[in-house]
Amino acid sequence: YYTRTTFEFRCGALEAAQDALGGGGRYDGLALTLGGDPTPALGFAIGTERTIAAIKETGAASTSAGDDERVAVVVMPLVEEARDLSLKAVSVLRSAGVPSDLGIPGRSAKAQLRSASRLGAHAAVLIGGDEIEENFVTVRFLRAKGEGSAPDQERCAVDELAGLLGRARTTK
Repeated sequence: YYTRTTFEFRCGALEAAQDALGGGGRYDGLALTLGGDPTPALGFAIGTERTIAAIKETGAASTSAGDDERVAVVVMPLVEEARDLSLKAVSVLRSAGVPSDLGIPGRSAKAQLRSASRLGAHAAVLIGGDEIEENFVTVRFLRAKGEGSAPDQERCAVDELAGLLGRARTTK
């Protein structure tokens, strides 16, 4: 029932008979075969159990959630136009080994800051209209309850984020 292109992805760490994690292809004649109109189609499937086995076998994800594995920084796109700069910020942080996550565009800053606190993040990178216009980001250092008053903020270029957050972890 496949026509033309087909594909399969495998994990070499699993036994050869069980190494296919998923696959798919073109199904252009399938609708016609089932009594419908000729319809171009494509599809794919992923084997959940095999994917989990591959993750465990390769050690691609940890099974425990220690303090060193928490999200350290949440990058918060405050306006839709902040998407590209936010993705760049997350990429810079992750490349420097800083565990980071991307907030959800369209949510208020207050809601995103609450989420960051729940994740245990120690900093939030805020990116709104001013930041885009002036080509910088605002870093807000979050405090746990009982650690003092208003959080500190600093501004920096995206490429300076990892350095700023590294210094902040040792001095704040």
